[in-house]
Amino acid sequence: MVKIDRSLVDKYLKDFETNEKYEHYRKANECLEMLFKEKHSNTDVELVMTKVAVLDCFFSTNLKTSLPEQKYYALANAICHINSIDKRLEEGDITSVGDITKCVKAIGGNEVYSFATKYCFWHNKETFPIYDSNVDSVLWAYRSELSYKFDRKDLKNYDTFLKVIENFRTTFGLEKYSTQDLDHFMWLLGKENNKETK
Repeated sequence: MVKIDRSLVDKYLKDFETNEKYEHYRKANECLEMLFKEKHSNTDVELVMTKVAVLDCFFSTNLKTSLPEQKYYALANAICHINSIDKRLEEGDITSVGDITKCVKAIGGNEVYSFATKYCFWHNKETFPIYDSNVDSVLWAYRSELSYKFDRKDLKNYDTFLKVIENFRTTFGLEKYSTQDLDHFMWLLGKENNKETK
């Protein structure tokens, strides 16, 4: 395990911003930034369906394996009918993650927690950190250095996940980094960790 400090984070972030092998990811982020900024509202089913499909395509959320494509419309419709979803996302109501996860389950899909965190993140990037397998592997690998104790399954509880992320941030002195910067760093470090353990 590498020692985490600001110089390591800066190195990884520079690599993400300049390395040609990450150009696809940078462009995908730009597309999502544009799409979610311009189509921020979740009242139009067709627009929500577009956001769902593009997010699933670019961010590999495994939604397609959980739901047949014809159910994208049903999921978009369900998201549009979540009570006060736009206001809740804007205000950083973390229960939005659980409600979107339930929408997937309600239309016959598996719980896609990662998709829900990513959907919320692109509406409010500072309030909703992303959960995925790479972030999970980093938090689990460094758990012994954190003061907040948790079991691995606890990371699928968004309230606990936020506490663990915050403890990770303060333990390693990473408060100056945005949620998105921290996500990029953990994503890259997690990809490396996952390769090493295979």
